[in-house]
Amino acid sequence: MRSITRSCLAGVLAVAPFLLGSGITAANAAAGTSVSLARSAAAYAAAPIRIQNRRSGKCLEVNQADGTFGLGNGTGIVQYTCHTGAQQQWTLFAEAVDGAGNILYVSFINGRSGKCLEPNQADGTSGLGNGTGIVQYTCHHGVQQHWRQIAMGDGYFLFQNRRSGLCMEVNQADGTAGLGNGTGVLQYTCHGGAQQQWRAA
Repeated sequence: MRSITRSCLAGVLAVAPFLLGSGITAANAAAGTSVSLARSAAAYAAAPIRIQNRRSGKCLEVNQADGTFGLGNGTGIVQYTCHTGAQQQWTLFAEAVDGAGNILYVSFINGRSGKCLEPNQADGTSGLGNGTGIVQYTCHHGVQQHWRQIAMGDGYFLFQNRRSGLCMEVNQADGTAGLGNGTGVLQYTCHGGAQQQWRAA
């Protein structure tokens, strides 16, 4: 597992590279602004990683059985036994920094599809409700694709969505108590339970 290079500052993970070790820094972003798509080459400097759930031990991946082989907009995000496939590879992109140059929000880009994680905006609550599924969508840098990383200790983090304020977690009502392959990932009120904790793997 890659090491964390910066710590949580005033409750906000000051930066980024929780997953990347040393790839993304404030140098990839203009202070106080959003990072433009044109800066992606710099932001992608470090190698992609897998993202593993603390409770299940499984990794975040794009559903490969969605009818588009995991390449389509709106494809759901699930957990699955950790492997080396590109559908489980994620790269962080710096989206917003503070005046001190700390990266406050990142987007997660999938290694196979090139699309970004966001809460489903067509769920009936405009992506704001508890239980809304996390899907992939063409990267557009909207706030629904921005995630704050909150350090929980032992190398684990919560991922809090900038638009909804809710945290990413494994669905606990899937029939396997959130432990099975193919279990969906959704957003829910942040509570810090193991199903909401993630680390680089």
